[in-house]
Amino acid sequence: MSRAIDMTGKRFGELQVLRESGRAGDGKIKWIARCGCGSEFAATGVRIRSGEVKTCPACSRERVRLAHVTHGERRTPEYRTWTHIKSRCLNSNVPEFKNYGGRGVSICDRWRESYEAFLEDMGRRPPGKHSIDRIDVNGDYEPGNCRWATHIEQGNNKRCNRLIEINGETKTMAQWADFAGISRETMLKRVKKGFTGSDLIAESKDPDTFTLNGVTATIPEWSEITGIKRATLYWRLNSQQWDIEKALTKGAKKCA
Repeated sequence: MSRAIDMTGKRFGELQVLRESGRAGDGKIKWIARCGCGSEFAATGVRIRSGEVKTCPACSRERVRLAHVTHGERRTPEYRTWTHIKSRCLNSNVPEFKNYGGRGVSICDRWRESYEAFLEDMGRRPPGKHSIDRIDVNGDYEPGNCRWATHIEQGNNKRCNRLIEINGETKTMAQWADFAGISRETMLKRVKKGFTGSDLIAESKDPDTFTLNGVTATIPEWSEITGIKRATLYWRLNSQQWDIEKALTKGAKKCA
């Protein structure tokens, strides 16, 4: 009989050993292990410790299948996206898991089992800086809930980006700030103070003024003078603390 080695709770690559599960026909101790994909299966301790068993049988078969795949997709952005989705949803060893699989976000069986199915449903990534995005940020990676989106589109879809309705129109807090030409910090302060509706985007009663070359004006006025967007000026002066001359002249269409 094999000498017992307690493997409970130990990790071996993508595997986490859960509990003992009797003995195999040759007397070796069997253990129940959880694969990075979430599946549980039984294997002897010696096979797990030696690295002979690295994943569950289903993932092992998939690895063998992919080793013989000749579609030439391994270096494509679509294939990398697919592997990253599987990793963040199924592999508890990767840092991203806590924000995806760790909070219940999964990948549908159709995509988990087949890259070709993922490519068929999503199509090629559009040119430019697009990446995969879930329309419902609390939903799974599956057809109908995923799209190729820009960084800006994804930023507006973050869990932390509050949606606000004003006069029947809904935008994110950041979008309303840009629309109104006020700083995002000001918008956040107003939200925290309980402002609602049009009060959130109203021009400040006591607006800050900035002086350059003998001219003193508010940010909206400087926007008219220089042709620089209000949101850009707010960002430069309030968020990034640029000096006044640089903030009011860099990229200006008119001389300040």
